[in-house]
Amino acid sequence: MPTSRKPPKESAQSTEAPSTATTTVSSSKSRAKRKKFSKHDDLVLLRQVSADQPFASVRGSLMDAWTSLANKVKAVQGFSKQEITGKSAQARFNVLAAASGVSEDYTESQQLLDEIVLAVDEHAREEAQRALELKEKLESEDNVGKLMREEAVSRLKKRKDRGEESESEKPSPRKVTIYDLMREDNEKERQMRAEQFQQKQELQRKQKEMELQDRKEEREFKLRLARLEIERYENLLKLALLKARGGAALDGVVGKVGDVGEDAGVGVSDSVLGLGGGA
Repeated sequence: MPTSRKPPKESAQSTEAPSTATTTVSSSKSRAKRKKFSKHDDLVLLRQVSADQPFASVRGSLMDAWTSLANKVKAVQGFSKQEITGKSAQARFNVLAAASGVSEDYTESQQLLDEIVLAVDEHAREEAQRALELKEKLESEDNVGKLMREEAVSRLKKRKDRGEESESEKPSPRKVTIYDLMREDNEKERQMRAEQFQQKQELQRKQKEMELQDRKEEREFKLRLARLEIERYENLLKLALLKARGGAALDGVVGKVGDVGEDAGVGVSDSVLGLGGGA
């Protein structure tokens, strides 16, 4: 009796997923190949570096300057490295600068490189000079502070040698420091200035009093002269009256008027009294 054959089973491998090798190949093909800098890209980069000189930026803003440069070159027509960043722009420039002078063809790129390298060297020299000047300034200030400290220590040593701090005195709760001595010097200087100001004020006060006294004496002298002058004219008037009457006491009055004139510092002549030859 013939036997019936069962249909062959389908292989389970026919339903499996595609091989991972196929996926790897396709992913590698889809991965974009990194593009190198072309000669035109290098030329555009060097032109912008020569114009902006980002290497001369102050500390803290160096990478910002390179980022700004990268944004500028990306806007230049024909520049193919559109993924350029500030860091990659700086790195590419360093590569070009390191290769400066190797090529025998003196192209525009080589000329730009030479000019930029000179500018970089000049900037480095200026930075070194500024650093040296700053160092000398700090050393000078440090020397001044050192001299002040040494002077304060010397004064403290002299004070101890002279025995100003006797054993019978109550010890201070803390040691005398250099700053204490400097504070003491400042206090002495302040007191000295205050004393000088007081002396100046006292001198001005005395000068003012002397001026007032001189003015007072001058006024009194003028009043005294005025009284003597009035008295003189009164006597002259009396003399004129006596003369008009032909009084016998003329000689006595003349003597009195002469005495008054001498007290006032004014001479009385015969012509003034009307005692001339024609009287």
